[in-house]
Amino acid sequence: MKINYLSVIIALGAVVTLFSCSSENAISPELTFTIGIPKGEAVVYDAVQDAAETKINSLYLYEFDSDKKLVAAPIDIKSVSTINDGFYTYTRDLKTPDKSIRYFYIVANEEPSSLMTVGRTIDELKTISLSETLGTNQSCASLLSGDAFPMTGIATKNGSTMIPLTNDGIKIEVALTRIVARLDIKNNMEGLIITDIKLNQANNKSHLLLDQDVNAIYTPDKSQKVDNVLPFDVSSDLSMGKGDEIKKAFYLYEGNQGSRDGAVRVAVTGTLGGEAVFYSIPFWNGTKEDGTEIVVQRNHLYHLILGEGSEKIPDTDTNASFMLTDKPWTEQNVVHGFEILDATYTAVSGTSYDSQKHILTIESKAYTDLSFDFTTKFEGHSSYTASVIGSPVPSWIRTDVSGDCIKVSVDANDAADAVEREAIFEVTSNASPNTYYTIVVKQGKATPVN
Repeated sequence: MKINYLSVIIALGAVVTLFSCSSENAISPELTFTIGIPKGEAVVYDAVQDAAETKINSLYLYEFDSDKKLVAAPIDIKSVSTINDGFYTYTRDLKTPDKSIRYFYIVANEEPSSLMTVGRTIDELKTISLSETLGTNQSCASLLSGDAFPMTGIATKNGSTMIPLTNDGIKIEVALTRIVARLDIKNNMEGLIITDIKLNQANNKSHLLLDQDVNAIYTPDKSQKVDNVLPFDVSSDLSMGKGDEIKKAFYLYEGNQGSRDGAVRVAVTGTLGGEAVFYSIPFWNGTKEDGTEIVVQRNHLYHLILGEGSEKIPDTDTNASFMLTDKPWTEQNVVHGFEILDATYTAVSGTSYDSQKHILTIESKAYTDLSFDFTTKFEGHSSYTASVIGSPVPSWIRTDVSGDCIKVSVDANDAADAVEREAIFEVTSNASPNTYYTIVVKQGKATPVN
């Protein structure tokens, strides 16, 4: 199975004997991070340019507590990792698992900022700008951090960024993505010879992190628009006839366009039928008065095609039609696991349960009738335990065990200052007390009555 982004699989616990019939062979107390290397597309360029899209020079792990404050200096996990079959593996002994909640962020190919000291928050990490910038009359290769592109990812487990420090054998996933976008250009116009291409009005900076919402676009407040950005490879004179294509022509930072006049533009210079031509093609569909922006998003691939075979998008600045396509950049295999413990939710009005992500979503009212029927593949099983975890443990949710049924009750979330809230409870079998099945409960807030 394929997904259209770099997938980083992080599993809590190294499996010793999954089908053991006693707790002696349970999952060992450690965190094991298994980090996949992104795929790239080798073309005809030098090894530096092709490798830049996939290379991992550094991997830093940022660990935040339940208050979203940094608990320790960022850890350089690449320097203490092993690599095998295209994956980095980093393991850390839990010593005494305390079931505290953590948030994990991974940053590749970007050194930690001096601003990120212990006690700093996730929100402060999101305001950090990348160290490399785009410059006027400079190649976009300036976005490389050394000889690789920066990448980031946020750890999620069962759809939540709240990660309990327990051993349950259920994977934690990080969608590690490149911070830059890529632009490929193809000439499909009869008689057109392209002799020069540049980017104008491109953002010179970007933030290190994207929010949990992958559709969010971040453009630092202090960023500037720069013109005459040169292609990645400026080693030879350009001469593109019909059918010629430049892959990896440009790399650029994300951002909204705001207006057609202020949009990122691809400046194309050449000759058409022997006459000099210049095209200024904006990341914008339609005219100034009636059009929509083409947002630049990190880890997206844009493909500009000029001429026949392209979608007819009117542009008042040119006499050429063009097509600008946008899609996620890469594909990566997904690692599938199986669950020794499993749960079936009994449907209740106003609730929904995602059995793949283990997320129970409920309305703001109180519930006393939420229940899960559990089964297990463990031999020697005779009883379950269930408990709400966290530091402090949320008081608005409670669990009760009745045979194979786990019952959950919650208080109403209807205070005047209520916000949406989450809690995690975990279920274990006496056949393997260190193996946990975790469920995230997400409760909405009441709508104020005017």
